[in-house]
Amino acid sequence: MLRHISLRGLPLGLLLLSCASMIFVPPTVSAGAWVQPPGSSFWKASLLSQTASERWSCEGDKAVADPDGDFVQRQVFAYGEWGATERLTLIGSWAWKDARIDGTPEYGTRSTGDLRLGTRWGLVQGKRPLAVETVFSIPTYSRSDLALAPAQRSQFLPAGTGRVEAEIRFLAGASLFPLPLYTNIDLGYRVRGGSFGEQWVGALELGASSPRLFAKTELRFIIPQHEDCGTDAAVGAVASGERSLQVAPEVAVRFSRLAWVSVGASFPISGRNSLDAPVWSLGIIVWKQP
Repeated sequence: MLRHISLRGLPLGLLLLSCASMIFVPPTVSAGAWVQPPGSSFWKASLLSQTASERWSCEGDKAVADPDGDFVQRQVFAYGEWGATERLTLIGSWAWKDARIDGTPEYGTRSTGDLRLGTRWGLVQGKRPLAVETVFSIPTYSRSDLALAPAQRSQFLPAGTGRVEAEIRFLAGASLFPLPLYTNIDLGYRVRGGSFGEQWVGALELGASSPRLFAKTELRFIIPQHEDCGTDAAVGAVASGERSLQVAPEVAVRFSRLAWVSVGASFPISGRNSLDAPVWSLGIIVWKQP
């Protein structure tokens, strides 16, 4: 899978900006395949925003997102890590979102999302770590009866598949010391069940961290296990046969002993049965180390 990913798809300005910010920081790495030291914790709360007027169809062609208006989504996303032992880090995330078709308020949803809980186990530690990550997604919202009229459904745009999902990822990292850089690569498999279909997921990451600055750029992908896409999913709905390739830069600056502020985005490069619009993020990070 990974051999088909090319850095030629990255926006050159974003890549140069991230690399330039890395050159002027000393090497301090704690990301990707690296586990949190015992007693350390990493907490991040983000505001996410997306407005989509276009989408990729099931055939991979550009199309209008929805004839009634733009798809608008706002999310509050919380993520956390805690170092339980030298090799074991506990991870979790949760989201709340407001998603709707602009100008058609009855076609929308305000709801919590999936609660994701899992572990990252450090197989090898040091400058070239290896780790395995397992995560379970548990729905925290009521499932909608699509036979009901839109205004009567508990969720017109479902916040997830409504099923318990399982995911396993293998991660490999490398510190490029004495350069102030690190790289990380991960490849995983997501079991969704039902008609949604399983997925291969992964990312290629280049970044750096220091006592005052963190910067990274990720190339993320989702590849369905089966090529059969079926039919176009309703805009904003969880899709079967989804395929996507995105570039996601992020920069975080420390403003107190424990707290950071981060700004990031995720830009789609290509897709199928997915939205063609960036997701913007603004976050607060609390990173506590013993």
